[in-house]
Amino acid sequence: MMMVASLAVCVVAVTGSDPAVFAGVAVRGAVSDDDVVQVTEQLRSMFQARGARVVAPIENKGTRERERRVLKDLDDRLDDAARAAAATDWNGARELLQDALALFEEHLAFTDDDAAWARYRELLVLQSTALLHVNDKVGADQELLQLLAVEPDWRPKKGVTPAAVAARFDAVRDEARATPPASLEVKSRPAGAKVLVDGRRAGRAPVAIELPPGVHYVIVEDHGRVHHQRVVVGDGGARVSARLGSPELEASVRLLAQLRQPATKKAELLDLASDVADVALVAVVLPWGRSVQVVCARVTDGELDAVVAAPLPRNPGAREKVVFQLVEAALTQKADGWIAAADAAQALRPLLLSGMGDTSINDAPEPAPTGLIIGGVVGGLVVVAAVGLGAALVFLNESNKDKGFTYGIDASALE
Repeated sequence: MMMVASLAVCVVAVTGSDPAVFAGVAVRGAVSDDDVVQVTEQLRSMFQARGARVVAPIENKGTRERERRVLKDLDDRLDDAARAAAATDWNGARELLQDALALFEEHLAFTDDDAAWARYRELLVLQSTALLHVNDKVGADQELLQLLAVEPDWRPKKGVTPAAVAARFDAVRDEARATPPASLEVKSRPAGAKVLVDGRRAGRAPVAIELPPGVHYVIVEDHGRVHHQRVVVGDGGARVSARLGSPELEASVRLLAQLRQPATKKAELLDLASDVADVALVAVVLPWGRSVQVVCARVTDGELDAVVAAPLPRNPGAREKVVFQLVEAALTQKADGWIAAADAAQALRPLLLSGMGDTSINDAPEPAPTGLIIGGVVGGLVVVAAVGLGAALVFLNESNKDKGFTYGIDASALE
């Protein structure tokens, strides 16, 4: 079974006489979210440290697993605030709620997760409660108006909503009903991007949305390119203009989208990479026992120039060192090669060729014949030039391709 994950992508251009583009990262196999984030950030920062300039990053939505962890942290803060309120420590409760709001806005406001938005509504109710108890009725009403801005149908729940808030609600609701809706205009370049406002779908850009004045959270997304913005919508409305990429960025998005397909042909890779830059680098993250392996393919002037790869150790310090060596090799090495971590390089090659990306390093088969060499490995695609028995072994290993990722074979790689 193949599992594909998308992640942050960035386009970089190496300064100097030999420009290059780091076209991004594709993932094949059951690679953990934490590994994906860590490896991607290390690759990005190390390419940048080698003189590369980040043209434009593509931000990815947090994974559901990461959102669950943040939700737990948010719950802890809300529980602490509720305990402070029960002890009539209203200033302490307000400080905790401000921390909770910052956590929500940083990690959860730009998602369609209903559970996250339920916490946001709870947070506003608690904030209004605390303000009422310090005699700030204006501030308390503003919190309830914000609640009605993102959830116009909200009503107090008997026995759940604090009595002080329930008592103020009718007056605040009447004020909200008497306030004309405002227009939020959202445009995107290119046009046609999906728009979400406060976790709900709002059509495709360009679009004008009528909604209550207040703070709103807007997501504009198109094929992995994401723009998000916290917008204060006043009586006169507001506008969001999302620029979702330069020509280089759009080319890299097409390249990465193709690499996420179950089978990618060498010709398709070269054609798309040539639109990105004279030199394109594509990194692929694959399973490696309980860790991961990273393969970087370099395409120069439409030719598959070199492929370098390394299995990454679990130790953070050792991993950072190997990623650094991999980046150096991807930028400078003139031929295919393996960057060894411990003594794993010989075991990595046959596993990659046989499609056994999730096999434990301890169970690795014997190395393949020396006549079998790699011409390229990109996005789960294995491109090989082989002779004699080596070629037969690769084709016979089709039965193993379901053990982690799917690949296609193109024997013309080094012609």
